[in-house]
Amino acid sequence: MHWERLSDSTPKRLPREPKKINQKDRSGAAKIILATSDGIIDYDGKTGKATVYRDNSSGSVNDYFAVFKDAKGQIWASSWGDGIKKLDLSIRKFYTWKFNFKTGNDLKNYAAAIIQMGNELWISTVDPELGIAVFNTQTNSFT
Repeated sequence: MHWERLSDSTPKRLPREPKKINQKDRSGAAKIILATSDGIIDYDGKTGKATVYRDNSSGSVNDYFAVFKDAKGQIWASSWGDGIKKLDLSIRKFYTWKFNFKTGNDLKNYAAAIIQMGNELWISTVDPELGIAVFNTQTNSFT
């Protein structure tokens, strides 16, 4: 997997230009998944087709910072103010985990980078006091 920080420019074939593209995950030669300020975009460079995914559940935040597709084809993303999210593409459903690293309570924190190591996601935050959390993808819980 190749990670790269993107500028604020957007390819011209996207269906709706987001205010900002934060990060991309290049899952294949022509497939790019973008974390944007207006949802997650799955872009196919060969066909020019772009699919935008937004979590439309009540009170949900669609401003994403980091994104990647795991070996099972699930899309994981960190959001500004809504914890981490998993997008199950087979049913087009979002799952959200809001967390507080200090207390373990479900609170909104700003997750930043996500790295996968086996069945664990290592998640950093923008708050140095909160540090790094480890999320187990098999139990769907923080360790």
